[in-house]
Formats: sequence, C-alpha cells, structure tokens
Amino acid sequence: MIQASELRVTAGGLDRPSAHSLLHAYATGMTIRVLVNGESLAEGRNSNVLVVALAGEIDDPELRVAEIPAPDYMPFEHKSLGIFVKTSEALPYAGKAVWRDHEIKIRLDGELAELGLCATQAENLIDRAHLWQAEFEDRIFADLFKLWDEVWREGRQSLSRSEWLGRIILKSISVYASGEFLAYFNDGDLFFGHTIELTGSMAEGAHTARIVG
Repeated sequence: MIQASELRVTAGGLDRPSAHSLLHAYATGMTIRVLVNGESLAEGRNSNVLVVALAGEIDDPELRVAEIPAPDYMPFEHKSLGIFVKTSEALPYAGKAVWRDHEIKIRLDGELAELGLCATQAENLIDRAHLWQAEFEDRIFADLFKLWDEVWREGRQSLSRSEWLGRIILKSISVYASGEFLAYFNDGDLFFGHTIELTGSMAEGAHTARIVG
C-alpha cells in the first residue's frame, strides 16, 4: 500500500526503548510500505488503521511519487430519505433525517445490493420515532443511570429521570439489512463527553446501552 498523504501511527504496548527505536527508524517525511488491516471505530472517535507490519522504506523513485486516486462512489438515493453518499471504502453510505425535532445522521451499513433494505429499516425507525425514542430512553436509563449516580456524578446535583434523560440527545443511527442497528447519543456531559452507544434490532427492540469513546 502506498500512503501519499500524512500517516499518523500509534504504536501501543511498546516500552520506551522500543518506541524510541521505532521513532528513529521511520522518520518524518519517509515514504514507507506498510501492511494494514482496516478497523472501524465507534462513533465519536477518529477513524484509524491497525498497522500489522512496517515493511521498510520504499526506494523505487516511481513508487515514491505515486498517488492513488480516491475511489468515486455513486450516491444512493431513497424515495423518502433522500441522498446517501460514501466517501471511503471503510465507511458506510451516510445521509440525514429528522428524528422527532432535530436532525440526525443515518448510516446504511451494508453492501451495495443491501442498501435498499437498509434504507427501508431506517425508514421504519424514523416513521415510529416517538415509540423508538421511548424505548431507547428506557434502555439507557436502565443500563446507565445507576452507573452515573454511583460513579460518574462525583458530587454533582442529583437529577430526576426526566432531567437526566433530557440531556441525552440522539446523534446518529447505523442500520443493517438484518434489521439490527446501532444508535449513538450525545451524553450531555453526564459522562464527561463520552458517547453513549445503544444496540438493538427491529425485531427485538433495544438491547443494551453502554459508554464508548
């Protein structure tokens, strides 16, 4: 793989001498060859790449100046949800929709042939937003309120159920052709800026809520 733009590498689990050696072996401005695995991270965190191996500096002059053009993905259009666009192989098609009283991101997380079914699942969620919102809130409160009150509140004023849930705002939903979904919420600073992730499915409702990055 040739990386023509800036590449930032985070090397975890290294002791100081090993990290120092790695820093000097691959200096700023080098053109290097790496083997990678794609890694899709949770909402609210930066997209990342897991480097499996650093295979040394590229010494072929032609490769050093090579540029790999970004793929041109055709947009996907749904009759009621509108246009969804894809900007990277690692990212799903993304669009926007109104959830009750505010705009959220909708991600259709499937293969090209599955986008229509993903969109149908997303449309069903949005059409029944008032019912799903109540179920989301019930699950989030059941899974996270006690944790907040006992661990994260840290002397801050106690909140009623409605006050607590009123600070948690839906930001995005990723929908799969199977009917499963991931919903991501702004925590209203209840958990000091962490994102709340809720898993669920059209068939079984909201499953679990947890704090992520």
